[in-house]
Amino acid sequence: MPGPTGDAGAFIGVIYKTGFLRFVKILELVFAILLIVKPTRALSLLLIAPISLNILLFEVFIANQPGIGVLLVLLNALAIFFNKEKYMSIVSA
Repeated sequence: MPGPTGDAGAFIGVIYKTGFLRFVKILELVFAILLIVKPTRALSLLLIAPISLNILLFEVFIANQPGIGVLLVLLNALAIFFNKEKYMSIVSA
């Protein structure tokens, strides 16, 4: 599969060259491990949400072709919704 071109290719090139992509991948791995461990699942879902949203925004605004980001955001939102009782103390007055 050929690499991204245009703005998407330039963006990926910059975040890869600066090491930022490596940092994000390490965070994703840590959050995935937290997701597997039941006591930290609710925290992990909150930490993964901005990464999922960032993937979707990259696809929509830079790559101009929504893809897996739509599914990631949807799955993350559903998982948070089904665990909403764990978040009620955060949003209740």
